[in-house]
Amino acid sequence: MDKYILSKKCRIVDVNTIKVKDSIFHKDILKLEEKGAFLLEKNKKHFTINQTIKIFLEYFYQPISLDTTIDKISSTVQCKREVIENQITVFFNQMVKNEFLIPEDDYKKQLLTSDSDNPSVEAGTIIKGYKFIERIFTNSKIEIYKVTNIKNNNKYAAKILKKSKLNNRMLKIFFQEFELMQIMGSHDHICKAIEIIETSDIIFGLSEFIDGLSARKYITKGEPSPSLLNRLNLLTQFFDAMAFIHKQSITHGDLHLSNVLIDKNNILKIIDFNMSNRSVPLENEVVHEGGVYQYISPEKVNSGLFKIVNGPASFASEVYQMGIISYFFLYETMPFNGFTWVDLVYEIKNKKPIFLTHTPNGELIPIAVIRFVKRMMSKTPENRFDNAVKVFKSWKTKQCDTIACEDYHLDLQTTS
Repeated sequence: MDKYILSKKCRIVDVNTIKVKDSIFHKDILKLEEKGAFLLEKNKKHFTINQTIKIFLEYFYQPISLDTTIDKISSTVQCKREVIENQITVFFNQMVKNEFLIPEDDYKKQLLTSDSDNPSVEAGTIIKGYKFIERIFTNSKIEIYKVTNIKNNNKYAAKILKKSKLNNRMLKIFFQEFELMQIMGSHDHICKAIEIIETSDIIFGLSEFIDGLSARKYITKGEPSPSLLNRLNLLTQFFDAMAFIHKQSITHGDLHLSNVLIDKNNILKIIDFNMSNRSVPLENEVVHEGGVYQYISPEKVNSGLFKIVNGPASFASEVYQMGIISYFFLYETMPFNGFTWVDLVYEIKNKKPIFLTHTPNGELIPIAVIRFVKRMMSKTPENRFDNAVKVFKSWKTKQCDTIACEDYHLDLQTTS
């Protein structure tokens, strides 16, 4: 009989143990404590749960079968098994589907494949003419290495699926990502796909190597803080790249600050098309749904415990995400910061973001720029730009006609 256990990525948090400096979050935690509530944490996302759910999940601190769990619960609450069996089974299946509870064998794999595991390829290894220099990123599913072509010494990034994740669906997604990148073609502000290398032992995808920082780190860690001129120039590059993507009838699918890189020459590049889809998917295409929590648009976000997003990305939802990223470029903070998932969803759907008149370094932001970002972040899709093509076209017009771009000396040349 199959046994299941609480995923290593999940934990039940007693609110009494939480220490926060933010006074607003502290009040939220006190409210939870008054209600006798608990937090269920998964991948840094928090859900409010009640005592009943907490007790249910605690059965799975050790491997246990559903059948045994139902027997234990029916004995504890002193009722016949058939009275509660269906309800418990439905809830159990939801927890398994969303990987809060996982098979015992999968849990063992989690223990063996943590982020600190050994690299799949040793430094110095040469495969099909590419020398692996170092691993520069790893998570539960993939590894990314810096490699060089031994013939010309050009640098590339090699993406490898971890062996524990090698199944037909993951391989299909892997090939689909590079296929869509190649369909899009070349653009100055989009990471270029090179090729996929296959041997009897390994499969890896090669793409352009970008020596830079994520947009978040670039904006917040810069010394001195980026000027308004620099911030607007970067937004121009970002809108240009997104317009190119949407023009190919493709959605990026996972827009957030970590997927926007900026190199030492202030050149912006969009990376990671793992969640991308055609706007009209092909019959055999894997259609992705998901995204980073704080960027999900009001019409897509779902406050439920098991489903965070309603449907795949659309042009309108990505325009909203472009607005969130633009907001951070201007203010170095996110517009919505609810502590629990329910709180964050409420803010995304209802809270009006605060638009200050100056950047953190004290420069006055043109009112046209503020209005522009407000429009992208509209709660209602119909009030935004239809797609990134229209965003970029309008941005160029606004920059030149309304903000007097000759004063900012913005480079509006496009490769779209």
